[in-house]
Amino acid sequence: MAQETRELELKFELTAEELRRLRRSAVLRAATATPPVTRSLRTVYFDTPDHRLHSKGASLRVRRLGTRWLQTVKIETTVKGGVSYPFETEAFVKTCKPDLTLIHQRRTRRDIEKAVGSAVLTPVFETDVRRTTQRIRAAHDGEVELALDEGVVRWAHGSAELCEAELELKSGPVEALLSAADKLFARQPMRCAAGSKAERGYRLAIGQPPTEVTPRPAETAQLEGGQTCSEAFCLILQAAGNQVLHNWRVVLDSEDPEGAHQLRVGLRRVRTAFIAFRPLVDGERLRRLGGESRQLAQIIGELRDVDVLIEDVVAPVAAINDAEPGFAVVQELLSKQRLEKRERVRSALCTRPWTRFKLELALFTRTGEWGFAADEGTTGTVSGHAPRAMTKSWRKVARWARRLDALSMEERHQMRKALKGLRYTAEFFLPLYPSKATGKFVKKLKQLQDVFGYLNDVALSENLKQMSHDQFGPNPDVQRAVGYALGWHTARAQKAWEEARARWRRLETTSPYWM
Repeated sequence: MAQETRELELKFELTAEELRRLRRSAVLRAATATPPVTRSLRTVYFDTPDHRLHSKGASLRVRRLGTRWLQTVKIETTVKGGVSYPFETEAFVKTCKPDLTLIHQRRTRRDIEKAVGSAVLTPVFETDVRRTTQRIRAAHDGEVELALDEGVVRWAHGSAELCEAELELKSGPVEALLSAADKLFARQPMRCAAGSKAERGYRLAIGQPPTEVTPRPAETAQLEGGQTCSEAFCLILQAAGNQVLHNWRVVLDSEDPEGAHQLRVGLRRVRTAFIAFRPLVDGERLRRLGGESRQLAQIIGELRDVDVLIEDVVAPVAAINDAEPGFAVVQELLSKQRLEKRERVRSALCTRPWTRFKLELALFTRTGEWGFAADEGTTGTVSGHAPRAMTKSWRKVARWARRLDALSMEERHQMRKALKGLRYTAEFFLPLYPSKATGKFVKKLKQLQDVFGYLNDVALSENLKQMSHDQFGPNPDVQRAVGYALGWHTARAQKAWEEARARWRRLETTSPYWM
């Protein structure tokens, strides 16, 4: 009986010229373990008229291989961060028509048959490509297959060119894929594919425009008390990684300022997950990724700071002082700076170091193969570890709060970061506790964090003085507008600080639900 397998691939978009350069590259020749084989592949994708399989995240295709036809069913076909990791089952069929009875994996067959029901399976689109495959040597004794595809996608009313590279792990650890990508694309851009051939084909066939990406907040990892710490860590990190990968695309493809905010939040949640499970789950890779997450958050922070000045500092004051001409000048300056910062951030996200970071995060969050040793720490239950992690985070906040009235601006900023860490840590473990027990505490924690967030925004607003002076000199209209903004927020900040002290007392007197 055929077994269902998982196919781990990295997918890259190329231009025709880039593909030709890669084929001729000395790097590829040096890495080759087997001679290249080129074949023409015609693949037909089937679905019901209302595309039920596609809506379930599945694909059903029949591919011609010489005189035979190979049927392939894939489940969980979504590509994230250039990483494809679907379940796959294959069987030869007699003609270019699918035969669901030949899906040997019982559960998959049942799910596909249930989705199809009494509907008739019909072709939706097909791909016709010239594929060159060859095995290449990779680090860590790994073996990777490179596939270079050039051809077309055809549907009832048109066609489109297709050009991409795929790296599939055949044997060895996940690191082998990363090393292969680094080696092959050392002199080529690494543009991670946003979707699979199936996703692109469906979009073209049904006339959908490119999917609009909108900012996405954090997902909640579905934890259960009996899970091991390593299992829980992988689920939490996968949720945080998904937030990073999705909002990475938002920043690149959208001008919504919330994208940069959610990307930074995702990066912070990645680092918080590392801290929450340390030292039970630890290692060189985690510490390196944690450090890289911090560096990238600082790069994104340059754009986020300008967004905050525009949306949260200047806009509210300009709205109640619309007759003041200096506000229009300040807003024009900030809008120009936002464009410059956004382009700088987008350029950084597309560089090799950060593309590699994205690939590594996507690979290990999708597969969960972090290489943990099955010792007492990682096999202990998450329900036993959660109280320790949250207590550690709570004490960090409490240490700052003991000196609340004496905190400097920098120390307030440190307490704000500690509050973030406590909130994210608490949110990681929420599914382990009854919502009635967690609701009051988490609500008060969020309210306190919001106050500290506003205080940080007001501190950031001081940059307006120097910024406006550098651009406009002693312009009285601009100076007056900046003065209005700073004065308005300074008055509100004093009230907010008084509120912060009161909110801390209310939070402190609310018994932590995990203790």
